[in-house]
Amino acid sequence: EFNLLNYIETSLEIMADPLKRKNISVNPEGDEIVFYGDPGLFYQIIENLISNAQKYAFDEKGGHIDIRLKDTQDEIILVFSDYGKGIPEEDRSKIFDAFFTTGGGKGGTGLGLNIVSRIVENQLKGAISCESKEGKGTIFTIVISR
Repeated sequence: EFNLLNYIETSLEIMADPLKRKNISVNPEGDEIVFYGDPGLFYQIIENLISNAQKYAFDEKGGHIDIRLKDTQDEIILVFSDYGKGIPEEDRSKIFDAFFTTGGGKGGTGLGLNIVSRIVENQLKGAISCESKEGKGTIFTIVISR
C-alpha cells in the first residue's frame, strides 16, 4: 500500500539531476491516491515516459511536463503531458510497438513506450492512449480500474 502521488514525487527526485541538466521541469499534482500493488511498476512507467520526453520532445532549451492524478470512484487516471515537439501523425500508430523509434541515432532502443504499455495493460490491467500534435506536445493518458 502506498500513496501514488508521493511515490511519483519521490521517483522524480531520483531523476532530478538529468532533468535539471536538460532544463526540464516536472509538475506532479492531483488527488491523494492510496494504491495497493507494486510501486516499482509506476517507477518504470514514469521513468520511461520522462526518458522519452528528454530524448525526443524537447530541444536544448528544455521544457515542461505535467503529471496529473485523478481518482474517480472506479478508476485511477494518470495524465502525462509534455509541451514539446509532438509525434508526427504517421508515427503515432506505432509508438507502442517494440523496437519502434523515431530517434535514429539518439540512443533510443524503441522499447520505452512498449514497456510502459505492457506494464499498464498486462500488469495493471489498464489502458494507455496517446494524443499528440506536432509543435504542441504529447499527452499520455493511463486509466487503471480500481
